[in-house]
Amino acid sequence: MTYLNLSGNFMNGEIPFSMGKMKYLTELYLSNNKFSGEIHDNWGNSQALLIIDLSMNNLSGNLPSSMFLPTYILWLKLNGNNLSGELPFGTTINSTYLSLLDLGDNRFSGKIPRWIGERLTSLTVLRLRNNKFIGSIPQELCSLQMLHVLDFADNDLSGHLPICLGNLSGFHDVMLYHKVPPDVPYAFIPQVELVVKGREMAYTKTLKLVNIIDLSSNHLQGDIPEEKPVHREDTEKDWQFRPVGNFDLSWNSLSGSIPPAMSHMTSLNFLNLSHNNLSGPIPSTNQFLTFQDPSIYGGAFSRVEMLLRPAFTAVIIADQQSLVFALTLDTALKCTAPLWNKVLS
Repeated sequence: MTYLNLSGNFMNGEIPFSMGKMKYLTELYLSNNKFSGEIHDNWGNSQALLIIDLSMNNLSGNLPSSMFLPTYILWLKLNGNNLSGELPFGTTINSTYLSLLDLGDNRFSGKIPRWIGERLTSLTVLRLRNNKFIGSIPQELCSLQMLHVLDFADNDLSGHLPICLGNLSGFHDVMLYHKVPPDVPYAFIPQVELVVKGREMAYTKTLKLVNIIDLSSNHLQGDIPEEKPVHREDTEKDWQFRPVGNFDLSWNSLSGSIPPAMSHMTSLNFLNLSHNNLSGPIPSTNQFLTFQDPSIYGGAFSRVEMLLRPAFTAVIIADQQSLVFALTLDTALKCTAPLWNKVLS
C-alpha cells in the first residue's frame, strides 16, 4: 500500500503502532477523526513517506523525533491536537525536503528550537500558532530562504522582531519554491489552510504567491525594525519587509513610531498594528496614500480601522499609547466632518 486516506471519519482509539512500519506508504491522511493517545515513536521505518497528516484529532503527549526521519518527508501536519512538551532535540533531524510544518493549535511549550532554521531548509510554511512557546524568535529562522508563511500568533514570545525575517528570498522571488524529491512520479500540489485577515482560507497552487508574517498576540517589544541604508544611494524602497502581503503585529508591546519605509510595502493588502504602544506620525506617502473611508470608533481615538481600496483590503491601527495625536495632523486621512465631530465630542 502506498496511499492511505481515512480522513473525516469518526475513528477513535490510538493510531496503530504498525502505521509507522509501512515500508511503501507515501501518503498518510488521518485528519479530522477522534484518534487519541500518544503518537508512537517508530516512523523512521517508513522511509517512503512524503506526507503525514494527523491534524484535527485528540492526540496527546510529545512530538516524536522519528517523524522527521523519513528521508523525503514533504508535509508534517499535526495541528489541532493536544500535543505538549518541548519540541525534540534536533541532533538527528535533517529533513531537507520538508516544505510544510504545521504544529499550530496544540500545547507545545519551551523555546522555538534553532534547528528549525538550521535543518529544515526547504520550509515554505512554518505554522506554530496558538501554543505556549516562550523566548525570542531565533535568528536561525532567517536561513529559511524558501519561506512564504511564518505564523507564530497566540504564543508567549518576547524580545525583538528580527529584521532579517523580511529578507527571506521566498518573499522576494516566487520562483523559489519547495524542492521535489527525486523519483516522485507525480506532480505534488500542496494545500494549506491559513488564518488570513481573521478568516481561514485554503491555498493550493497560489501558495507561492502568498507572503504572510503573523506574530500577533505575543509579548514582542521594541521598535518595528528599520535597517539603516548601507550605501547612500539606498532608499526606504529596499526595506526588508517590502514584499510581505499580510503583516500582523497586533496585540504586542511594540513601541516607537511606524517606520516610513512601511509605505513602500507595495504588495501589502492587510496590515494590523493594533494594541501596541506606538507613537508619532502615521506615514503619509506611497502605499499609505491609498487610505480611503476611514471609520473611527471610540473616545480619544481608541480604535482606528480603515478599509482601503484598491491596494489595501484593511489596515488596523488601534489602541495605541500616543499615536492617536498624529491622526489629527495626517493629511492622508480623509473623512467627513460629521464623523470627526462625533469622535471629538
